[in-house]
Amino acid sequence: MDTQFSTRLEQALKHSGKERQELAAALGISVQALSHVFIGKTKALTAENTAKAGRFLGVDLYWLATGEGKPDGSQPVPQVSQRTEPYNATATTDEIIELIALYQQASERGRSNILDLARSAVKQNTLRWRRVANES
Repeated sequence: MDTQFSTRLEQALKHSGKERQELAAALGISVQALSHVFIGKTKALTAENTAKAGRFLGVDLYWLATGEGKPDGSQPVPQVSQRTEPYNATATTDEIIELIALYQQASERGRSNILDLARSAVKQNTLRWRRVANES
């Protein structure tokens, strides 16, 4: 497992054949800001820019963010441990990255199903909170 984000990002750049300037432009950040990641002044990109970088460079998002799995996504995404917090707890960065990685690996129909399920869960959660508020 590659433990340094900067090392994985450099591998992803080599894999893609793209330059740092192209990546910076795709992320909407300066080359200098991107260079800070490579020299260790900044530990990593934001979750959003990590996802954008993975897509732009054609590597697995989960691998890029965590170092687990393989750059080409040929290894299944590990499952996040079962949560014990209430259903309305805030999602962790790992869960968001896992969800993005699963979505990226899904077929077009699978992506549609994922979105439908998420929309349904949010709607049910909203209705539940309204019902609880009305009972109070």
